Amino acid sequence: MPSEKNGETEKPGEADGKLDGSQEGVAKLNGPAFSDRQKTTNSELNQLEECSTTVEFASPPSDIDEYVDAFHDGEEVRFRRMDNLVGNTVVPGLTNRLLDDQELLFVSAEEPSTFAQAERDVSWRRAMLEEMKAIEENETWELVDPPPGCHPIGLKWVYKVKRDECGAIVKYKARLVARGFVQREGIDFEEVFAPVARMESVRLLLAMAREMAARFRMSDLGQLSYYLGIEVKQGRDSITLCQRAYAGKLLERSGMADCKSCATPMEERLKLTKASTAAKVDATLYRSIVDGLRYLVHTRPDIAFAVGYVSRFMEDPREDHWAAVKRLLRYVKGTVDHGIIFPKTGDGSELRLTVFSDADMAGDIDGRKSTSATAACQAVCLRRLLGELTGKEARPPALMVDNLPAIALAKNPVLHDRSKHIDTRFHFIRDCIDEGHIVLEFVESGRQLADILTKPLGRLRFMELRIKIGMVGNKQEQQD
Repeated sequence: MPSEKNGETEKPGEADGKLDGSQEGVAKLNGPAFSDRQKTTNSELNQLEECSTTVEFASPPSDIDEYVDAFHDGEEVRFRRMDNLVGNTVVPGLTNRLLDDQELLFVSAEEPSTFAQAERDVSWRRAMLEEMKAIEENETWELVDPPPGCHPIGLKWVYKVKRDECGAIVKYKARLVARGFVQREGIDFEEVFAPVARMESVRLLLAMAREMAARFRMSDLGQLSYYLGIEVKQGRDSITLCQRAYAGKLLERSGMADCKSCATPMEERLKLTKASTAAKVDATLYRSIVDGLRYLVHTRPDIAFAVGYVSRFMEDPREDHWAAVKRLLRYVKGTVDHGIIFPKTGDGSELRLTVFSDADMAGDIDGRKSTSATAACQAVCLRRLLGELTGKEARPPALMVDNLPAIALAKNPVLHDRSKHIDTRFHFIRDCIDEGHIVLEFVESGRQLADILTKPLGRLRFMELRIKIGMVGNKQEQQD
């Protein structure tokens, strides 16, 4: 029975009642489910009940005061059925009505930040209904009576549009998420852990999918074409990853959409220092653009060194640092359609990782440090992941190094007096070799692919290595 007060029935703002229509339960959510908290008269409630016999509201428990503890007292607790949190029935706050001119500004193309904005659009209403249906089908939660002294965490609607590689909207997504930020460490939780996939793992999975001649599918949504801003182009014999749309937006945001392109991302032998005496530039803009370039590196290893180099000066950027960023953007402008390709070898051989490692010689003029392409740790992790995906132990990766003394030191079990200054952590690779996790092999300097990741190169050498590491453009991809 609905609770009445002064001849009126309070509008249920948040959840609860009987989820399946037969068993009662209490699920308290401490934030309003709707934008307003207007009250509903008895006549409106009767109209609501006539529209659908499945809509029922549970009265608050008699001992409701016990559910408000010392850390959350004073907050209103509201109750509403979860199976009609958002529905087609005439619910106060969700009734069909004409929109005024100001409300028409909230169009479907925008992502609403509140329920009040989302409920005005049929696309977002449909997305919320789909979310509630999925929650019920997956049996995401079970309604129980909260123990005394505990205050349940509230829920909030979060809205996001999913776009294709051209930027067109393909889906409206609404997610009902917990307001975990109201929890207090030591009271509501002790430890937190949020696993996140590394981009190296994603690239390995895509490469392996094509190598095994499998169509990579994502649930029942069809062939994967767009993932976290990355365009995935699946051909008969290859998979190509590209961020053309993202790169275009980055150029527009930096004001470089109409700039002239250049052949390399960085001048050969360019030297920049943190002690620059040039004029200061907008640090916020500098960091924003460089951060955007860092995400672009996921499918553009050809700009990895240049992006890492300009990232060193984010604390106090100057005009010469900004000039290097603008040159990098000019290169992106000319190669906006470039991406990395994972071809199928087709020889039926077993998958094996090949890793290249190199370093420049004290290239940092500030600290005299070397830029190193460390690869042993990632090689070991990717080998383990590859074994888990294939169901059998993967072959040890080949670590290609162009320094014979370094190879001798790694393989020689005897430490010489002249090598005692090397910290013990640098001998991790020796343990990996002894245990068979990696195989150290020599490669000529002319075939060292890691050069493009550790130093600025001239145009010819840069373009040669860019092709060898698997970078292609749309035109080249069509020719292949």
